[in-house]
Amino acid sequence: MKISGKVIIPDPICMTKMAKDSLFLSSFMLASSAFVSIGAFLLRYYSMVPVMLTYLTAAAVLSVLITSFFVHRGSRLAMNIGVILSALAILSSLSSISHLEAMTRIFRGGLITVLDLLEILGFYAFPLLYIFYWAVAARKRGPKSTGLKESRD
Repeated sequence: MKISGKVIIPDPICMTKMAKDSLFLSSFMLASSAFVSIGAFLLRYYSMVPVMLTYLTAAAVLSVLITSFFVHRGSRLAMNIGVILSALAILSSLSSISHLEAMTRIFRGGLITVLDLLEILGFYAFPLLYIFYWAVAARKRGPKSTGLKESRD
């Protein structure tokens, strides 16, 4: 850390591996919730979804933001909950007919709209990055970091 006057500036080189992991993981969660929030706002603004769906989306985003706070603080339980929330984001998008229609439109070579891009980033790209980075970081830390027991072969 560097001290500049009365402000303490964190030095990324001096950060522990766990602090870097939690920073990346919380950033993925924040980015995902930002894209989902923007998409929900646009859908509601253009009256494309009912108000109740907007409220449910806001509740989901709020739960991701709260979890992201604890992930950033280094809570391993929150990191594991983040994996569950990321998987739920992907599964909920895959089970939505309107989301599937948007994905088929994209893969058929159709026009990609802003909402389609927000969907891909918020429901697929950042949740997948979170799960992938969590798995890599957990593997580097070892089995004790995820609460899994070591196998004795």
